[in-house]
Amino acid sequence: MISARSLLLVFFVCTAYNLVNGQSGGPPTTLPLARAGEPTLHGIPSVSFDPPGLFLTWEDDPARSMVIDWHTHHTQTTPNIEYRRRNQGEWTAVSKQSLRFPHSDHWVHRVRLQGLRPATIYEFRWGAGSAVYHFQTMPEQADGEPVRVVFGGDTMHRRSMMDAMNRVAAATNPDFIVWGGDFAYADGRPDRAHFWVDWFSSIKETLITPDRRVIPIVLTIGNHEIQKGRDAGSVNYEATDAYRAEVAPYFFGLFAFPGQPGYGALEFGDYLTLLLLDSAHANPVDGAQTQWLRERLSTASGTRHVIPVYHVSAYPSFYSYSGRIATAIRRHWVPLFEQHEVRLVFEHDDHTYKRTFPVRRGIVDFDGIVYMGGGAWGVDTRKPDPPERRWFLVESNDLHHCIVADIDRDSINLRVLDLNGDVMDRLSIPPYDDNMHTAVKQIFPLAYPVGNGFWYSDWFGLFNTSRLPWIHHDEHGWLFVRGRAEQVIWFHDPGNGFGWFWTNPGIYPNLFRMRHRDWVRLDPESGQLVRGLWFFGLSDNVGWLANPHPEPEF
Repeated sequence: MISARSLLLVFFVCTAYNLVNGQSGGPPTTLPLARAGEPTLHGIPSVSFDPPGLFLTWEDDPARSMVIDWHTHHTQTTPNIEYRRRNQGEWTAVSKQSLRFPHSDHWVHRVRLQGLRPATIYEFRWGAGSAVYHFQTMPEQADGEPVRVVFGGDTMHRRSMMDAMNRVAAATNPDFIVWGGDFAYADGRPDRAHFWVDWFSSIKETLITPDRRVIPIVLTIGNHEIQKGRDAGSVNYEATDAYRAEVAPYFFGLFAFPGQPGYGALEFGDYLTLLLLDSAHANPVDGAQTQWLRERLSTASGTRHVIPVYHVSAYPSFYSYSGRIATAIRRHWVPLFEQHEVRLVFEHDDHTYKRTFPVRRGIVDFDGIVYMGGGAWGVDTRKPDPPERRWFLVESNDLHHCIVADIDRDSINLRVLDLNGDVMDRLSIPPYDDNMHTAVKQIFPLAYPVGNGFWYSDWFGLFNTSRLPWIHHDEHGWLFVRGRAEQVIWFHDPGNGFGWFWTNPGIYPNLFRMRHRDWVRLDPESGQLVRGLWFFGLSDNVGWLANPHPEPEF
């Protein structure tokens, strides 16, 4: 039985707690209930807190800082955060900033931790008895284990879809995640605040590791963060902070980074700079943003890897190549990327998966830039054009995916994972001088170099790659080559009037000529072409053999 003295003691403890943690004009400070199974004092629930929303990101140096956001319902208490190095010393309390969750009765609370140690685990809580989580600051140098980053975009049409891909990403144990626009699909509408509540709930339930490490997330804006008809291309657009906050209330009201005006950069020591850009949503592509990009690329010249991330694709697999925003990005940003030797770009919006050849100055160039992404994290996907229909594509499909990048000082190794966690594509971005070797291996993985730019393939013979994507073949002469790991290889033969022809290791020396819609065979003894597909014992009009793949653009 509880004594009167015990009840009086609990009353004074609870009253003191509310007086310490309350804020005039802020959210309510009613005492929360303990969760089932938590310890109690004389049968009375202990003070406990675990927020329904929790989001970590950075505004500046990721090696020495962290921004922690947590959310509360209007009926929940709002205690301050305490933090310390994991299992070391006393807890340090930090005052919070409390902000209204736009168009909602929820609250967003924020602390900015500064002066942290690089590559160090910190734990945080909301007072004794609350849930305890932890995070790890980033290293200043990439001299040890590679930094692991998961990239993606277009995150939630339905909660179940986002949850599933979140779990795949979390299972890779990334240091952090980068999402390139279109998150909760609320379109800035006041009646869709609950979309964002559900989005944050997904993160809380699926992007915290079993040992309670919170995975930081970095964002850049997409078209579904903006009210329809009020983006940077609209006639009534205003380039002011007030206008941007009005038309994208959740993006600017819920996240510390990138903040106004809607784009920014994060520098990870001397090994990585992320450029988070706005592809004509709250800001035009040209003008102030392009000037900012020019300046940031100049200051990032000492960084080993510079990776731009934005939403609308300059090299799309579904939308039109000549679209307004895609064209603007290629006109204003891509020349700057090329000038400063950017190697890898992430772009989304198509609801597909795509990867391009290295591209430079509007052609395939193996000293160029690979554009990856497509935006199919947790949304209904679309059927992209196949690579044969768009000159810049190596891979395209309609599968949900996330892209896992292991980044060290010299290279970036990428794996693309589907919803089952299976690898559906791989790519390595090597040191700059190794580009040619890697480019050849992407098309002819079993070929080997024999010196002076010459390579030998057991099935294709001797060829020179000094002017890749043009090769000089020992028997065919000059050929323009496009291919995917020897599965489907297209060649363009301008000298013999072939145009495009197709082959692979399983059918060579048989060749399918697109212009003539026929099969021919290179006779190894005479070096002459023999008509017909006698290798298969079939006529050239049977099924897929008559036209195995659509003709690519050239």
